[in-house]
Amino acid sequence: MEQRDRVRETLGRRWPEALAAAVGRWGFEYFVLLVALEAIGAHADPWLVLLAFVAASALGMIPLTPGGLGFVEAGLTGTLALAGVHADLAVLATLGFRLVSFWLPIPAGLIAAWLFRRRFPRVTARA
Repeated sequence: MEQRDRVRETLGRRWPEALAAAVGRWGFEYFVLLVALEAIGAHADPWLVLLAFVAASALGMIPLTPGGLGFVEAGLTGTLALAGVHADLAVLATLGFRLVSFWLPIPAGLIAAWLFRRRFPRVTARA
């Protein structure tokens, strides 16, 4: 209950913006997966791709590896294959999707953190 209250206090009346940002992020990631499939010439039903994306997102919540590393790739490749994408194309699309959705944000985040620390240095307490 304490965490719920903290979230409610932090968001306040801005919860619609937070919800829109979360839905937008998921929508963008789904779009990245569709583009990855289209880029390699794999044509699949977008609804089945959405189902594969949701299943992979659920696998990403397994707290055994950071970002579901390994689980997402295996699950997405398998569900894309079940959706009718040839297995080798499913692997290629999954790797392209994970490159954009998982690996590329890491260096961008490191650069952003470095710039943040330069702009807002830590204040040390005086004894």
